[in-house]
Amino acid sequence: MDIHNIKIFDISQNHLRTIGVKHDPDCRRCGEEEETFHILCECPTLAVVRYSNFEATTTEPKEVTDAPLETVLKMS
Repeated sequence: MDIHNIKIFDISQNHLRTIGVKHDPDCRRCGEEEETFHILCECPTLAVVRYSNFEATTTEPKEVTDAPLETVLKMS
């Protein structure tokens, strides 16, 4: 996965808030601030998903960007 795709996701979330489609900046899963890093690397509600894909409950951004796109998409 390309790091630029992650940046686009962040921009998209901010854009959705700007145009009023998404009002809440918090993660819909756990309530913490929703950023790409949070969703892909540390959201506690996705720990099981991360473990099944990365064999760890938390990941580093480098692990995610080096992973095949199919692996990352399984986390959505």
